[in-house]
Amino acid sequence: MTLSLAPVPLNTARLRLEVLSASHAAKATAAFADARLHEFIGGAPLSHRATAERYARLEAGRSENGAQLWFNWMLFEAGTEATRAVATWLRHAGVVGMRAYVHPRNLASAAVARSLGMARTATIVDGEFLWLVPRADAQGDAGSRPSA
Repeated sequence: MTLSLAPVPLNTARLRLEVLSASHAAKATAAFADARLHEFIGGAPLSHRATAERYARLEAGRSENGAQLWFNWMLFEAGTEATRAVATWLRHAGVVGMRAYVHPRNLASAAVARSLGMARTATIVDGEFLWLVPRADAQGDAGSRPSA
C-alpha cells in the first residue's frame, strides 16, 4: 500500500502542533541548545544554520529515494498529548503500523510509547529499542527512522 498523505497542523484542546518547516529553526535552536537534552537522542546542539538545513530536508516529507514518508511537527511542551494527537491522526489517515525508537534509559518516552499501545521489541538500532504498535499486516508502516 502506498500512502499519499501529507502532514497537517494538529490541534487538541490545549495544543497546536505545527508542521515542521525551516522557519522553526530559530525557536528549535534555542529550545534544543541544552546539551543534556541530547542524552537520549544523541548528537549535540546544532547551530541555527545546521538546524535550518536539516529542517529544510525534513520539510520535503520523504526520504531521498521516496520509500519513506517523514512526518514531523513542532511543539515545545506537552509531549504525551502531542504524541497521542499525531498517533490518532495517523490512524484516521489509514496508517496501520507505527514505530518508535526509545533509548533504554529514557523512561518517559517508553511510558509514552506504552500509553499508545506500543510494545518494546528486542531489536536495537543505534542503541535504542524499537517499539511497535501491533498490527494485522506488514504495510502502511509509519515511523521509519529518517536519516538526516
